[in-house]
Amino acid sequence: GSPISDSAVGAWYPLFMDDTELQHVREFQEAWKEEFSEELTEGEAQVELSRLVQFYLLVSRPLPPEAN
Repeated sequence: GSPISDSAVGAWYPLFMDDTELQHVREFQEAWKEEFSEELTEGEAQVELSRLVQFYLLVSRPLPPEAN
C-alpha cells in the first residue's frame, strides 16, 4: 500500500505547483515506481519527495566541531 493516505496529503501541501515543481514530482513518481513497483499519487509523491529533500538537507550539513 501507499506510505500515507491521500486524505493526509491535502492538509499539508498546496494543490497547485508551478511547472518545474510538477515536473520534479512526476520524475519522482517514475523513480518510485521503478524502484518499488508501486505507484504514488501526485500528492503522495510530493510528500515523499519533500521528506527526501528534508533528509538530504539534514545529513548534508557540516558536523559541529568536537568539544574537547
